[in-house]
Amino acid sequence: MKKFVFVVVALISSISSFSAYAVTATGTANARVVTPLSVAATTALEFGNFAASATAGTITQAGTITGGVTAVSGGSTRAAGVFTVTGEASASTPYTFTLPSTATLTSGANTMTATLSFSSGSSARTLTTGTDTVTVNGSLAVAANQAAGAYTGTYSVTANY
Repeated sequence: MKKFVFVVVALISSISSFSAYAVTATGTANARVVTPLSVAATTALEFGNFAASATAGTITQAGTITGGVTAVSGGSTRAAGVFTVTGEASASTPYTFTLPSTATLTSGANTMTATLSFSSGSSARTLTTGTDTVTVNGSLAVAANQAAGAYTGTYSVTANY
């Protein structure tokens, strides 16, 4: 029995001696809070004044016309839509600008559809200086005998890190 107790005590002593060889290390945790993104519409997408006819057509914000649409002088000046995006100023801070493919313009019960596109670039962008300008082009589909009226509409864009 004495030998058995001695063996058990020896085993316990050898097991506890292993902890003398334990080592520890300290890890590092980092975080960086970046400037939140903001986006603001700075120029409205404007198709200007035009007349419709018995033939359908299109007009762009740049003044390109097809079909039975006739540009009319006066009124608002045609212009691309412009958005200003601000956020983290870094060449390595990418963000995505999402643009819908269409916008609906209405005047009472009458509608027209504008097809939207980026003036240049794409949805993958970078805030190199902390500010980016996104320009939106549009092509407005004008129906044959489109009803006269002041048409307005909205479209939502998203900027996301």
